[in-house]
Amino acid sequence: MRFFIYNYAMNIVLFDENEISSVLPSDDERFLHITEILHKKVGETFSAGIIGGQAGQAKIEKLDKNGLSFSFEPLSDGKNLFPLTMIIGFPRPIQLRRIFRDLAGLGVEKILLCPAIVLV
Repeated sequence: MRFFIYNYAMNIVLFDENEISSVLPSDDERFLHITEILHKKVGETFSAGIIGGQAGQAKIEKLDKNGLSFSFEPLSDGKNLFPLTMIIGFPRPIQLRRIFRDLAGLGVEKILLCPAIVLV
């Protein structure tokens, strides 16, 4: 059995296409990630992308208690998902959330959940 480790882009902030031209509210998880985890300030850039579309750089234009305004410069057509299907037995809800987060971050193409049978 072979295992492959890919160097995949981390900390890319994803937006819907209509969010690119609007203010990101301060109670949005992405706002908190940009300001508290990435420690970005006005004038700085971060990796951003449009869901199902282009990837590039976003530059913070305005940042205050109401939200964050940014400009987006597309640099590529985005990355294709890995042609990988994960088949997972139903875990507990907290674990499932973590699994979804990690697999989405890796760019897994498809996740299938199936019932797990316990034989005694």
